[in-house]
Amino acid sequence: MKRPTAVLLAATAVATPFALTAQTLNLPPRKPGLWEVSTTIERQKDTADNTKASPPISAQMCLDASTDRELMDYALKFTEGKCKSLTSKREGKSIVIDADCTFSGRATKSKIVFTGDFQSAYTMRTEGTIERGSKGPQAMLTTQTATWKSADCPGMKPGDITLFGGVKMNINQLKALSGLIR
Repeated sequence: MKRPTAVLLAATAVATPFALTAQTLNLPPRKPGLWEVSTTIERQKDTADNTKASPPISAQMCLDASTDRELMDYALKFTEGKCKSLTSKREGKSIVIDADCTFSGRATKSKIVFTGDFQSAYTMRTEGTIERGSKGPQAMLTTQTATWKSADCPGMKPGDITLFGGVKMNINQLKALSGLIR
């Protein structure tokens, strides 16, 4: 994977809980300020259901109301016309999303469960499969935890995301990169 692609994917995963159409997405806005986000991905290693977990991707992001919506709108564009089934519902205090989509020619099925208040913390757990051609589907589990840290974002401005290794990007840079990598 080329470095710009890896950075774009990591930044998008951190910045956006999950991309859906505007009509089906009913997530509360995140509290403005500094958020710490940790994302772990586990995937099926072989047909014996052994799994392999990637090291957590840790990041910080600085949000205000405008950039929170802008980051969500940016992610929404990735699913336009790619899902044949997409539903969202509340189950108690959780938001549950079921998606049947195709990305880069690969069929994916996902169940995403959001818990938390989006003011101090939230967790997103995504269970799903990605089609791998003759190898069959690969099971994946992604867990993202986000914790609000402060109203101030030292050294950052709204829309900034600082990834592992100190790589800093802004929503405008993400948009520019995604236009180059399609």
